[in-house]
Amino acid sequence: MALSTIPTNMQSALVASDIPAITAGMQPDGSVVQIVNTIYSNNASSGLGISASASSVEITGLRTTFTPKLAGSHFLVQCNVMHGQSDSGWMHCKFSRDVNSTYQAEILEQSWYAKDIYGGGIESRPWFNKVDTGATYTVGDTITYKFYANTQNATTLTINWNNNGINNSTSSVTIMEIAQ
Repeated sequence: MALSTIPTNMQSALVASDIPAITAGMQPDGSVVQIVNTIYSNNASSGLGISASASSVEITGLRTTFTPKLAGSHFLVQCNVMHGQSDSGWMHCKFSRDVNSTYQAEILEQSWYAKDIYGGGIESRPWFNKVDTGATYTVGDTITYKFYANTQNATTLTINWNNNGINNSTSSVTIMEIAQ
C-alpha cells in the first residue's frame, strides 16, 4: 500500500505564530494555573523571636500576596516553618486571607504541643496544607495570606531556628491557584 503524499503547496514550515497561545482560561478544572512561592530565610540570630502568650503575632516574612488569574479559583496553601521554642508548651498558629488589603476571613487555626527544643534540635512542621475554597474576589484583585503564631505562657518561639550555630534554616509558603 502506498503512503499518502502531502502536496507541495501544503508543506510550508510551521512557525510559532501559527500556534495559538494557551491562556489560563483555557485550562480544564483542576489545573494548576499559577504557583506563588515565598521563601523566608532570615537568620534566627537576627532576632525573630516571637514572645507572645495569648495574642498572636504575624510572621511578616511569610506574608504572601498574588493576583489570581481566573475568577472562582481555589487556592492550595502550604506553609512549612522551621522553628524552635524556648520551653515546652502549646504552640498555636493560624492564617488569614485579605483581598485588596481588607481582611476577609481566618482560614484555619491549629495547635500542637512542642517540647523545649532550643539546644536539642529544631522542628520542621507543615503548619498548613489547606485548600481555600471561600475567597470572594474578582480578576485583578490581590489576595494576601498572613500567618500568625503564639505560644503558651510567655515562651519564645524563634522562626528559622537551627541548633548547630549556623542558623540557616528556611521557612516557606507555596500557593497554587487551581482552576474551577
